[in-house]
Amino acid sequence: MVVDLRSLLPLLVLFVTLPITSTLGSLPSNQNILLQHTTSGVVEGFADNTTISGVPLHKWLGMRFAQDTSGLNRWKPPQPVVPELGAVFNASEYGPACLQGRADGGSGTAIQSEDCLRINVIAPANASNLPVYLYAHGGGFDSGASSDAKIDVEWLHTNVHRFGGDPKKITLGGESVGAGMTNFYLSAYRKNPLIRAAVMQSGDGDGQLDCLRTKDGSELRKVLLETGAQFQPVTDNITIWKDYIKQTKAGHSTRVPLLIGTNKDEGTLIVEGESTAYLNEIAQYSKSNNLNFPHASLSTLQSLYPVPSKQYPTAYNASAAIWRDAHMLCHARNLAHYRTITTTTVWRYRWDHIASNLNSRGERIGAFHGSDIRFVMGQWRMIVLSPPYVPATEEQIKISDLMVTAWTNFVKGGNLHSGLMKEDAD
Repeated sequence: MVVDLRSLLPLLVLFVTLPITSTLGSLPSNQNILLQHTTSGVVEGFADNTTISGVPLHKWLGMRFAQDTSGLNRWKPPQPVVPELGAVFNASEYGPACLQGRADGGSGTAIQSEDCLRINVIAPANASNLPVYLYAHGGGFDSGASSDAKIDVEWLHTNVHRFGGDPKKITLGGESVGAGMTNFYLSAYRKNPLIRAAVMQSGDGDGQLDCLRTKDGSELRKVLLETGAQFQPVTDNITIWKDYIKQTKAGHSTRVPLLIGTNKDEGTLIVEGESTAYLNEIAQYSKSNNLNFPHASLSTLQSLYPVPSKQYPTAYNASAAIWRDAHMLCHARNLAHYRTITTTTVWRYRWDHIASNLNSRGERIGAFHGSDIRFVMGQWRMIVLSPPYVPATEEQIKISDLMVTAWTNFVKGGNLHSGLMKEDAD
């Protein structure tokens, strides 16, 4: 992943490879090698002087923060890497994605493996004691585990100083499932969280296991592809707790500053793939998608999202709004509200930007789920590479600069200075 850091300096940026597929890259001949000693062993990174912005970067890609999860390690908490004496890991390429129930991992490549618990470090050249942003991307909980985050943060806290980062200034954050993982982490590891802030974008039998651990990972993946089955998060009261609201109200959660936001039209892209038969009747859609509404309340639901109406001209519009509210908006509001009661500083935002050049469906799906990521990451130059292949506008470049500055200021521990308002407990 290439990140434009022109507005992020001086900031050390780290990305986590967890559930989705990564794009492989090669090491250009004009780059210099960097050696660092980590708890996983010696790693060999490279200097990238070919960025579009001209900012020289140091990169270490695909480093293991935990052992291969296949065989006896399958469906167990991740295990620390045992360094191989005398070995040097070539950290010039992104690692593989975890095995998942998608043929291409959603990004056009089939490079998948159970040896997928990897971390990528991207930092300005000659970085020293910089604040750190640990980014966990989304992916629908298609693979990975809630316990991955803990060993990842621990690895980072122990090793980040070797890459120019300050272990006392780690911000954990992510989009969609990455936001969900962040929320799990805040509740599970409140006594010694090892982070100082968090960002949430658009967040939401033994004998059999022993037998399945003997199978090859490709066999299990084949079943996932054929059935559409997934391993979703479950309450274990270790990494995922039953009642987050009750926990938060009681103050049993990590008290670090939070940046929380949602997109205006989170549900459109999700509902887009549903059967039209479901969308003809929002009650049927709610039943089929387990939106946690009691069936006895469906008549109330229909009155809250009337079809047809000015706000919801079709059942598609109503269903998309229901999905947004049930999965993300209500959760974000409640989380922000109850965190402020416990004297936690919370910043909230709503992403409203709509443009025809962000996807092949045009403006009709609005400010859809995930449309904010390229702007937050300063990747507006990548917009032209996806359908309908139209470059970013001057307005979009300014929006991206605003978002990058806000995130950077938050990670650095200062005021956002971006027009965002603090959440008021009242």
